[in-house]
Order: sequence, then C-alpha cells, then structure tokens
Amino acid sequence: MIKQLKINNFKSISKLDIKLKKLNILCGENASGKTSIIHSILLCSQNNTNGKDADGEIIKIGNYEELKNNNQNGEIKISLYGDDSKKTLIYKRNDDLTLNQDNLLIVNAKNEKDFEFEKSIFYLSSIRTGVMDTYQKGNYLFGSDGAETISFLYNHKDDLLSPKYMNLFNKNYKNSTISENRKFIEHVRFWIEYITKENISISSIDRTNQYVLLYGNSRIRPINTGSGYSFLLPVVITCLGAVLLEGNPTIIIENPEIFLHPEAQKKLMKFFSFCKYFCQVIIETHSEYIIKSTVEYNKNDTNIFVAKKDESGYTSLSKFRGNEFKTNSYLEIIYRSFGIVTPELHILLYGLLQQKFNNVNNWFESSIGQFDTYLASLNAIQFKRWEHLHNNGSKTIYKTLPTFIRNKIDHPEAKDPNTGKNYYFTDTELKKSIDFLLAQL
Repeated sequence: MIKQLKINNFKSISKLDIKLKKLNILCGENASGKTSIIHSILLCSQNNTNGKDADGEIIKIGNYEELKNNNQNGEIKISLYGDDSKKTLIYKRNDDLTLNQDNLLIVNAKNEKDFEFEKSIFYLSSIRTGVMDTYQKGNYLFGSDGAETISFLYNHKDDLLSPKYMNLFNKNYKNSTISENRKFIEHVRFWIEYITKENISISSIDRTNQYVLLYGNSRIRPINTGSGYSFLLPVVITCLGAVLLEGNPTIIIENPEIFLHPEAQKKLMKFFSFCKYFCQVIIETHSEYIIKSTVEYNKNDTNIFVAKKDESGYTSLSKFRGNEFKTNSYLEIIYRSFGIVTPELHILLYGLLQQKFNNVNNWFESSIGQFDTYLASLNAIQFKRWEHLHNNGSKTIYKTLPTFIRNKIDHPEAKDPNTGKNYYFTDTELKKSIDFLLAQL
C-alpha cells in the first residue's frame, strides 16, 4: 500500500506531497494533472529498460525534456512511501558528454518488490480491452489494458478467497446464494450481477489459447450485449484477483464508469467500498455518480483529490473528505469536483442557511428581509442592491449578494427601477456567493 507520494518537477507538477488512504478519488478538468499523478506511480513500478528515457513495459511517455516541468529545470524526483519502505526515482539531464546517453535515470529502493507492477501495484488504463469475440492468454496477470483478465478468471476460477474476505462478504451480503462458496469465479459472477443484473459464463476453446465469454442465460456473445459489461468485467476481475493474491496491493483504475448506466456506477462504488478492506484503490474519474457514492459510503476513510492548474500552469490539488461536503447533493459534487457553477446549487445553499438561521432563532420561518439583514451582519460578503417596489408605493431594499441572486433567480422578470433594465448577476458573482454560503453552513 502506498501511504505517501511526493512529486517534483514532473510535467505540469512543480511540487506535490500527497497522503493516500485506502480509497482515493482523482477528479478535475482535462489536462489538469490527474494522469501525471498516475504516471508518476507507474514509472516507479515498472522496469525501465535504459537510461535514455522513461519508457518501460507499462507506459512509454518519453525522455527528460518531454517530462520535466516546462517552467523549471533540474531533476525530476518521484518518491513512493509504504509502511516500512521507500522507492525514489530521479531522472535528470546528463551533462557528461563522455556518456553515450542523453539523460540519466536513477532508481533507489530499499525494497523493489513493495512497489512492483502486478506484484503490489495493479493498473487498468482507460484504453482497456472492450468487446471481443474471444480472449487469449497474455504475459501479465491482468495487463494494463485488461486483456488478460479473462484468462486470469479462467485459470483461477476454482481458487478460494480468504476467510477474511468471506467473513466481511457474509456480514454485508448474508442472504447471498454464495454465502458458503469461496470460489473466485462465483464472486466475480456475484458482483457483475449485483452491478448490472447480468450473469456471465466462460469456457475454453479446445486445443487453442482462446477463451469465450458469454452473458445471460441465453449465452449471448459480448458483441450482442451492452458495451458496459465488457468494460466493467476487467475492473471486477482485477480487484477481486488482487484480493485473491492477497498482500494489501494498490489498484489504479482510470475511468471505471466507462459505458455504465448511473445506477450501475453507484453500485460499482459499493464494490470499491467493499474492496478497500483488502486493497488500496486509486480511481481517476469524471463521474459525479462515482464521487457522490464515495461521499455517501465512505465518510472518513477516503480522500477526494481535485486537480486543477493555477495561473502559472502548475498542477495543484484540493483535498476533500466525505464528511466535508455540506449538502451531499449532486449539485455540490459537480461544483467542488469539476468547478461547475449552477444557480440550482445557490438556491439549495440559500435555503439551507436560512433554515439554519430560523432554527437558531426558534422561528418557523423568517422573512427575506430578516435573513438579508443577518447576511449583511456577517461582513464577509460583497453587497449588491436590489430594490423591491410594492403596490402601495413603498420600497424594500435588499443589500447582500446572496439575496440579490436569490431574488433574480426567483423573479427573472424584475427590473432595476433606476435603469429600467433587468437585474443580472455574473458567473463570478454566483461563484463568490456560493463560496460564501458554503462557508456559513
């Protein structure tokens, strides 16, 4: 298990120090540095074949000039820390012209096996094997593209999962039909059916190195079913297979939600939440359903990292725990995880804070004017004027930005009496008001 990851001068990353838990979610915009974090781990886990570049058997991503941070020179340094182990990779430009190489790769490790690909670290890329008529045996246990997972399933189908796994399984799924069955293939079938409501069967083609996978009682070929099944299966096999091999491994999966219905994504997250008791899971995702389910099922033992680039082009990470989300809503999930600002989130937060204000004062309901006065007393808010003209000629003035936005959303037809134009707010103002409301909850 990886406890800590330190990265210096690698691609868009100037400096990051990341402390990992049993379940870790990486999210954020495209090209924000999520893949660079994953690549840094994989570089330390693969066997690099020469000193000229960082290419190995898992990833091939180039040489020093391609991988160093564009805004800095100096060595690239990546360190992985476990309970009692550390592995450091240093990659730098070679200035010694007597050496017949352009760059120099130095790997230092107290125990190489602690961070070795398909020994303690497993990886499924987003470009993984999907729908195929037949599957063949490969060189790895699972492979970074998942192509060998079907072979692994067949070869280990009768292997027995540990008593520790079965104890937890029966505690959570005590009414399951396989509560007394420890066979690996039966638990793969259970989880596939739990997530997708579909069952699988596998068989070997005589005198070949090929395997056939079929779905459902009608034994349907993968090409005639939904693509989500074929992309999900390597995920389940890799996680359960790593559990079968034991040793508290780390499993890295990019976009596990590919082609999956939202309800299946939520159930997949329950699978990961179960697996975290036997292995460490690192997930890169763009799915609000994955993230929301993470928040719901794993309040305290999960890190949600949001990657973004700052004004200088450097990757920065914000970290959230499940119990730090204020509303547990999709609206807050997509705002914190992907930076998407919505008026609907503002409506939700404004109402929740007003309810909190009412409860403190033991009121059933407060007026907008009373609540606006309370918001104005908090000071940490930009003021913006809204005039409400009443039929009797009287006028009420609301002063805070949150109330201004609330009124504009509820009364889009309203006009500024001084200019005769419709009121409006900007995306920047909306974000500022949302941040303020979140801070008060």
